[in-house]
Amino acid sequence: MNEINWNSKFIASQSDNSDDSKKIILKGVLLDSQLNKNQWMIESEDFQQVAKDFIGLQIRADHSEKISDVLGKIVNTELDGPHKEAKAPWDPATDLDHVHFFAEIMSMNNDILIPLKLGYIDHISPAVYAKTLLCSECKTPMADKFLKTCGCEAGGLLLKDISPRECSIVASPAYPSTVMKPYGFGAAVDETLNTQMAKEQVLSIVEDELNKRSIKFI
Repeated sequence: MNEINWNSKFIASQSDNSDDSKKIILKGVLLDSQLNKNQWMIESEDFQQVAKDFIGLQIRADHSEKISDVLGKIVNTELDGPHKEAKAPWDPATDLDHVHFFAEIMSMNNDILIPLKLGYIDHISPAVYAKTLLCSECKTPMADKFLKTCGCEAGGLLLKDISPRECSIVASPAYPSTVMKPYGFGAAVDETLNTQMAKEQVLSIVEDELNKRSIKFI
């Protein structure tokens, strides 16, 4: 499949809070077109709507329902196609269509922040609802998520009519490709994106900010 690109308008934070400087910016792969370890998948043809619907949703810890485990939000997404070489540490080589995410988090929980900054935690897991379930092999409607009506022994669930719910930082991802990396602080990104600068210029300013603080990410 040819590479597909969709760049939505970046939704920068409008907060004037000085705590913006403590926001950590994450970028990575949100999902791809394979059958994941939880035995469900989303087709590339549904990526554009799904990617848009993820914007603004929460980043949590381990799919928790506790308020204290809400760490931040997804502020942007984009589509990408297969590429033979890694484009960045958060975008490895892949033969699958996939969706990138750009998020900001701010947490006082050092049990999360320290291993995140050190790279010990580097995966994310998307959570979605789906009104329609099909067999991922033959696309026959399923009676429910445990009962196939088609007789296919292989495969799992193909999700349709999807409503994204949240994304979580996790230790063991359902999608092996959903790697993520921290690469800057929110205040620097907010200030520069509002000037409509190119992404390369924004990243350069973020890197300068990191150097000033003697902090090294990727």
